[in-house]
Amino acid sequence: MNKNRLGFLILTILSFTLMSAVPISAEAMRKIDSFDKEIEAIRLGEKHKGVYVQSIKKVPMTAIHDRQVVVQLTPGTSLDFPDYEEVQADPLLLLRIPVQLDYHQELRRIQSMEGVESASPNIIYTPMYKPSDAYYRSYQDYLKKIGMEQAWDVTKGTKEVSVAVIDSGVLPSHEDLQGRLTAGFDAFTNGPVRSDGAGHGTHVTGILAANTNSRGGIGVAPGIRVIPIKAGDDRSVYTSAVLRGIDYAVDNHADVINMSFGSFYNDPAVQEKLLEAYDAGITLVAASGNEETNVPAYPAGYPWVIAVGATDTTSSSPRHAPFSNIGSHIDVAAPGVDIFSTSYDGTYGVGSGTSYSAPIVSGLAALLISKHRDWKPADVEYALQASSDQLLRGESNEQLGFGQVNGTAALRTGLKSLEEDSSAWDLSKTGPLQIGSLSESLNYPSDRDLYKWNAEAPGQASLRLHHPAGHIDPVLVVYREMNGSIYEQDYIDEHGQGIAETLTFQAGEGTYYIGVYDYYENWSAQPYTLTLDQELPQAERISGTDRFETAVEISKQGWQDGAGSVLIATGFDFPDALSASPLAYQLDAPILLTRPDRLGTETKREIGRLGASSVYIIGGINAVSANVEKEIRSQGLQVTRVAGGDRYETSVEIAEELKLLLGRSLTSAVVSSGRNFPDALASAPYAARHSLPILLTKEKTLSPEVKEITDTLQETIVIGGTGVVNDSVVRMLPNPVRYAGENRFDTAVRFIEGTGMEADGIYAATGFQFADALTGSVLAAKELKPIVLVRHDRIPPEVITFLNGASPEVISILGGTAAISKEVGYHLRKFLDQ
Repeated sequence: MNKNRLGFLILTILSFTLMSAVPISAEAMRKIDSFDKEIEAIRLGEKHKGVYVQSIKKVPMTAIHDRQVVVQLTPGTSLDFPDYEEVQADPLLLLRIPVQLDYHQELRRIQSMEGVESASPNIIYTPMYKPSDAYYRSYQDYLKKIGMEQAWDVTKGTKEVSVAVIDSGVLPSHEDLQGRLTAGFDAFTNGPVRSDGAGHGTHVTGILAANTNSRGGIGVAPGIRVIPIKAGDDRSVYTSAVLRGIDYAVDNHADVINMSFGSFYNDPAVQEKLLEAYDAGITLVAASGNEETNVPAYPAGYPWVIAVGATDTTSSSPRHAPFSNIGSHIDVAAPGVDIFSTSYDGTYGVGSGTSYSAPIVSGLAALLISKHRDWKPADVEYALQASSDQLLRGESNEQLGFGQVNGTAALRTGLKSLEEDSSAWDLSKTGPLQIGSLSESLNYPSDRDLYKWNAEAPGQASLRLHHPAGHIDPVLVVYREMNGSIYEQDYIDEHGQGIAETLTFQAGEGTYYIGVYDYYENWSAQPYTLTLDQELPQAERISGTDRFETAVEISKQGWQDGAGSVLIATGFDFPDALSASPLAYQLDAPILLTRPDRLGTETKREIGRLGASSVYIIGGINAVSANVEKEIRSQGLQVTRVAGGDRYETSVEIAEELKLLLGRSLTSAVVSSGRNFPDALASAPYAARHSLPILLTKEKTLSPEVKEITDTLQETIVIGGTGVVNDSVVRMLPNPVRYAGENRFDTAVRFIEGTGMEADGIYAATGFQFADALTGSVLAAKELKPIVLVRHDRIPPEVITFLNGASPEVISILGGTAAISKEVGYHLRKFLDQ
């Protein structure tokens, strides 16, 4: 999809998927001085020299005023241009290229001269209005339809707020503009504004701020000041005059600049000057144009300018005005048909066009600033957009942007809290990024997110950025930190709105920063998804797409030749199955998982592959329903349900079943918390291998059923600290030996070391979900391997110390990357290389 960005100059140059085969050296990358400056580089296009530069031949001579060039010299530089006529030397240098010389060739020559900071055509801008009958009088229903009457009850604006109107001038003596105007600035005479030969500027000014004097119409913000800036003659507005006008607006502390003019040609000089004004805290508003096209006109096409489309409110239902330009750059819309206002002959008239929609939005912006003096341009834009009435489909669309502005709603709109924003475009506020996916929102206009990724190993990496909103065009940038500096490594913006961007690159070990933003600086209530993946060497992993399939894969690994029996336990967080491993080991049976109300297809198939004839269901009907039991029986399998009234009784029932299978009395048992599953699971391979039941206890007391069985034992092993199994419980046990650490990870290590388990081979499972360790514990017992517990995203220090001392020959992971990340899998693999 071609993107008509910055005029016609970068339609397809970026339309490719970036892929680099080897890490890029610092010399081949663009160095980033700071991320504040990087925003400016992005906006001005400096980050891709040769792409975001003005395509001179795209500007025909008919769009250039008097063959003139606007030249800005490097500060402190003085140059002579003997081949050209100097039209003006101060405050801007204007040169006229003689007709006998090729204009575009000479422009390129000037741009290449040392000491020239920029050189641009003196582009002709045209007013964005459509002529209309001058005798229509007085009614301003459109102001009612956008909620202005209620808005004026909140504020009509204050004289402390000013809007600069860069236009054809103004009639200072008009009765409806008395007290509203400053002297202003005539960019042609360098004096005050005294006239308006075209009438366009006077009409715009009246829409914006006409007095409430019961004589004519009323402006949107009748209490503010207007700074009139004459930047054109009776026909057009010119680059040179616009530049001087912007400077005047900035120097005179304007809060808003209204620009009801446009050109289809990007003007780098105006672009940069407007960005300076925006950074100075000025809200910029421009008309989108009336050519019924989706090609952006400038300055409305710049992302930091509020681009205003027109609506037709003359019928009962407001609609998009047919003449109004469309496109992804449209931010909001306002009435633009038959707009009543002041005329340059001292009377009144009506006109149509986005020229007259823009000052409505500028007026509303001024009212917002009058109410909220500390608001920044992005805040003003957000409030205008978030409060607009969307007359068409979606959150935003190409016809109306976020919709038709609503004065009442705008003044009631507050700003979003960004406390939950996970990242910001600031090295001190970066969000963490790891292999996997995250979701975040572009919460405000100009919102950008920056994430920090510590690549722990070299390997091919891929990033995928997707935003579902139809008006968001996501951009993805990769920066790399090298030798204490940050460089841009990769950039992609191949597709248009709503289409994912994918970037593949060869990552080296080190720190990366991933930038996310919208090309048009739009925002959306809908979140985007950023996914990072990297090819890393991994420890052996037994996993499926979820816990149910992981259990099947463990079964296939340990019972390749089948099994006569199978244990079925819930795949969710019910504690009934915590004691199941010793029983499963004694039966030489895998543990498979089920959903509470149905048996999954993957589990059915595995039962069939195993050729099992009997099934033990662990837990009551709340854990594994009667429907699941019925489904199993329907396959001709013998079913035994092992369950008690609660988790503690179930552990006793499993112990009794184990005693039957052993054909002897039990002499020892493991006692673990019934509420802290990691301890029980860490002990499971040892307990299973030594035919020890796992009995569950409450923190401060043994249940009667558990005490009844422990009273028959000769010795007990307690796993877990006093926070989970109180000393009062331990005192009730025969010959207890406690294994406890500072946390679940340390406890598992101390149990392995204390019981003398061999560690030539080790299984690793997540310490925060029970399913993988439960189903893997029987396999671990069969293979005489202990289970260590790890976090999803890192290996706990206690486990690192243990693995360094154990020097295992094999480490296998139980579960997929959702349970144990790729980074952890890589670091576990590294222990095998020591």
